[in-house]
Amino acid sequence: MRKIRMSRIKNRWVITGLVTGSLFATPLIIDVHADMPRINTQKTASSTNEEADDNYTLINRNDFLEYFTQNGMASNNYNNETGIQTFTTTTNQAGNITFKNLINLDYSFEIRGAINVGKATALSKVADGIGFAFYQGERTQYSTSNNIYGGNVGIYGVPNVFGWKLDTYANGNDVDGDSDEGLPTPYGAFVSTDATGKGTIDKQSVQGMGSDFTNGEMHSLVIKYDASTKILSIVLEGTTFSESLADKINTQDPEYSFSVAASTGSLSAVQAFRFDSMKYVAYQNQNATINYIDENTGKTLATDEISGVSNSLVTYPDIKIEDYENEGYEVDTSKTDLTKESKFDNDDTKNQTFSVYLKHKTSTTTSQKAIKRTISYEYEDGTKAAEDSQQQLIFRNKIVKDEVTNESTSTWEAVAGTTFIAVDSPVITGYKANNVAIPAEENIKQDSEDENYVVKYSPKNEQAIIRFVDATTGKVIFERQINGKFGTSSNYNLIQDIALIGSQGYFVKESNIPKTGIQFNQDGQSQIYSVKVLPIEITPKNTMDSQNSQTVDKDKVDKYGVAESKSIDHSATGLVQFVEQNTGKVIKSDILPKQKGFYPVNVVAATLKKHGYQVQSNWNGAYDNEDGNQKNIKVSVSQDVDFQKQSKLVIENYAEKTNYSFRDNLSQDHNVLLNQFFNSSNIPVDVNHTLIPKSGGGGAGGGHEVSKILAVLAYSVNFSRR
Repeated sequence: MRKIRMSRIKNRWVITGLVTGSLFATPLIIDVHADMPRINTQKTASSTNEEADDNYTLINRNDFLEYFTQNGMASNNYNNETGIQTFTTTTNQAGNITFKNLINLDYSFEIRGAINVGKATALSKVADGIGFAFYQGERTQYSTSNNIYGGNVGIYGVPNVFGWKLDTYANGNDVDGDSDEGLPTPYGAFVSTDATGKGTIDKQSVQGMGSDFTNGEMHSLVIKYDASTKILSIVLEGTTFSESLADKINTQDPEYSFSVAASTGSLSAVQAFRFDSMKYVAYQNQNATINYIDENTGKTLATDEISGVSNSLVTYPDIKIEDYENEGYEVDTSKTDLTKESKFDNDDTKNQTFSVYLKHKTSTTTSQKAIKRTISYEYEDGTKAAEDSQQQLIFRNKIVKDEVTNESTSTWEAVAGTTFIAVDSPVITGYKANNVAIPAEENIKQDSEDENYVVKYSPKNEQAIIRFVDATTGKVIFERQINGKFGTSSNYNLIQDIALIGSQGYFVKESNIPKTGIQFNQDGQSQIYSVKVLPIEITPKNTMDSQNSQTVDKDKVDKYGVAESKSIDHSATGLVQFVEQNTGKVIKSDILPKQKGFYPVNVVAATLKKHGYQVQSNWNGAYDNEDGNQKNIKVSVSQDVDFQKQSKLVIENYAEKTNYSFRDNLSQDHNVLLNQFFNSSNIPVDVNHTLIPKSGGGGAGGGHEVSKILAVLAYSVNFSRR
């Protein structure tokens, strides 16, 4: 049972044990201030229909020690399993139990149990008996008579008592009240005391119980009070004792104390009371305090003093609690001991205290914030090189608002860590990044700033190599290295090296340099291009121009020794033809390879000039034969008349004469060398047709002798080293 304390003390009646015997019992001290547990209750209006009354308290043997105080020899003599309270065991003893609370006689009550007054024998009687008493006043009252053992049975000497006793011994005038000499023993009867404590036996209520009641066994007992009739009834083993309490009860203050007592004198007896149950209505006017406590601060916000009927429900302070709820509070039911089922206790000696713990209501909202890191990838010109890398860390804010104080607290927490992981920069062919990776960043917080990084990509330095290769020998004449940034084009044009090629006696045959120019698009690899070149030749009459697919007929040369083209392969090719403007004769012809290039027209023009021809065209040498549709290019040349005349004045040509002939092929070749060394810009000499006479002499021999001398010189001297 839950214990609820009260502090107010009022006057009340106390029932004390009624016993008779040869001696008075020892003082029975009643402690009525012990804590009392709550038990199941029922209550009704004042009537005999106690079962329907929620205001009733029901006590069973397990609750006994919570509701009764043991005094004298009764102390520590209760058996919880059997419900038996022993008062005495031998001579000159007194024992007493006192109900801790007050019984409200505006309501009916009932006590059930049994009594044992000892076992008498033929040689030994028993004394003195057991009494039940109701009274008002201090609950600790007990007989102050000198005769505290035996016949007083704890009743006589206490003022204003009414009750009932089962007396097993007839006493004379040595007790503080009526003598029961002459009354049958054992007997039952109602008794009372006056204001001085002097006892009176209601002789009309006396009923002898017979010797069977002193057999040392328990005999059933029911004490009933009907509030509607004010009748107190005692039913002992089927014998009923009834008496009206109408003129005894204080109707203005109907709260009474109750006790059970037994005593012995010179005779011994084992006397006991078996407690089965008790149903009653406790003292009505109970007081309680309700404290309203701010759980968060520990401060008591308010206190209510309330009162009510014992065991009745405490009116729950809904309105007041609702007011607190409107202020932002809520009841903490885990600590609050006041509920809608809370009741007033039945102990008027203590003030109940209820505590309503009010905690601050809170409202929670959440928000979140994303801290972002953006990595952009750009080329040098600011254009996008790759898709941006987006990272973000989410932080969630839990905002708790105190609805009483309106103060808020916020708690940030990272949803998925506080670190931006490292990010490698994308690999882009031909480009290098100024940062190969953006490193990891730790300890990012919700108040960190967003971050933006830009990774710049610059093109790598690339290289192209142009190799000029002699198409006849496969020998690399020279290389040109060209550098550039990846993704760019070179402004290199083959014309830039035409003069260099020509100065080395070559012209371009073909090239694999792309039409669109050189593109730097090979990441980290040098691009190799090949330009095939051919030697520049002015074909003499007895040679074959195999490179140009031009067959020279050595028998058909002009008078200056320039071969005449016999036949040329014209399929898918273009020709450069140097044509004498007066005669239309082709004095030199070259194939233009299937490519886009430059013909060394200036170099060829200089060579032709040495042979007495002047180029009359302004063509710069550019052509485009990539698709094989280049038309023939005709370059007009004219003869230098002075050059031709002067060359004939030096040596006469005897080619048609039969008495002259070439000495041998070697001399003919040497004549070519002589032509080179004896020619000049003013006096060109053509010795290719000079013949050595077979026999000498005569007027013209002088001239032939010069030719002979020159032939000898050509034969014997290596002019190429001079």
